[in-house]
Amino acid sequence: MGWIAIFAALVSLGGLDTAPAAGVSVENRLLAAEPGQTMSFAVGDRDEVARVDRDGFTSPDIELRRSPNRLRGHVGAESAELVLGPGRITGQIGDSPVSLDVLRSGNRLRIEGQFGSRAIALDIRPGAVAGMAGPCLYDLTLQGAGYRGRVTCGAAPKPVRLRVAAAFVAQSDVEIAAILTALLAR
Repeated sequence: MGWIAIFAALVSLGGLDTAPAAGVSVENRLLAAEPGQTMSFAVGDRDEVARVDRDGFTSPDIELRRSPNRLRGHVGAESAELVLGPGRITGQIGDSPVSLDVLRSGNRLRIEGQFGSRAIALDIRPGAVAGMAGPCLYDLTLQGAGYRGRVTCGAAPKPVRLRVAAAFVAQSDVEIAAILTALLAR
């Protein structure tokens, strides 16, 4: 699966009040997504491409492999083992615990808690992704076939672009939450 799928799943949670842009799928009404298994995430001049498939999520900085109710691998330089339960993600990242609540209410997915040493408070809706991931504040809105906005991490805001793959949005809410949190909080 790809970054595009991640956002397609996120848009599904928020529900769309308007018709999606041409070429955009909203299969689970959480995120707007494009067909395929590749996603892209860009902050400032740094652009990364990731692949989402039945084995897991792989990008230059993140590799999370699926096993029953778990994602294992690394996020940045830290090892990760994430246990996916109903409405909850627990486990470890590096030497620190992970404790995230994943709450769905209609077209909104709320991710809240700790991802290692980083506090998380994210809201995912069909047309937007916003909130805090560690010291960074994200504000992204659906524009065309992807999400655009900015991130502020204690300095001047930087532009952010996210394109989600349909393969990503096909996952469960907790898996989408785990991967999106890993992406935004690293």
